[in-house]
Amino acid sequence: MRKLISEILDSENVIEKCCELEILNRNWKLLLFDSGVDNLVLYEFNKKFGKYEICGMGDYNHCFIINRDMLIKQENVPLAFSTCVNFDSNVSSYISSMFFKNRQDNDLVNMIQYIRSKNFQTTCQHYAFEVSLNLYPVKEDAIYNTLYADSMLAEMSDEQIEKRDFTPFVLPEDAYQKIYKGLQYIKMIREKIMNYLIVFMRCYLKLLL
Repeated sequence: MRKLISEILDSENVIEKCCELEILNRNWKLLLFDSGVDNLVLYEFNKKFGKYEICGMGDYNHCFIINRDMLIKQENVPLAFSTCVNFDSNVSSYISSMFFKNRQDNDLVNMIQYIRSKNFQTTCQHYAFEVSLNLYPVKEDAIYNTLYADSMLAEMSDEQIEKRDFTPFVLPEDAYQKIYKGLQYIKMIREKIMNYLIVFMRCYLKLLL
């Protein structure tokens, strides 16, 4: 695989090389970040909202995606793809504060409205990952409220967000099940990490003795 990728990248014309190798017959996609052209210009992946910022994981404004249809038709074919914004721990906790602590944050609301206007998906999985690896004590009700707030935000209408109406409300039954599963997963990871640390410390103390 590495040899194939190197062969493509070292070629003078990447598209011609792909056609020659016929590597996209299995619906592969290639993302080129240094081709000098792009076909994702309709999306702004790096945007600031006061103290908040949406940061793309790559330079998508200079990204060109090659797929099978492009090679067959030899032209730029529109691409269907989804975009997901991962809220980090700070943003997730601030969203929770808007629901449960009456936090007023226009910058955050503006960012949420922008995300919705672009039909981007959102997730707080990054928060769940961070808090599960946190070695410091974290109150379970704080984690629950953060997961709860994320679910409420997903259920809110654009009109509610525009009115800044972040009054907590009852969620559908399946949403509570997802929150519970998320909470149990975080607790399981934290318990495993603490057990590993206990074993490590015991071994370390034995070595010292």
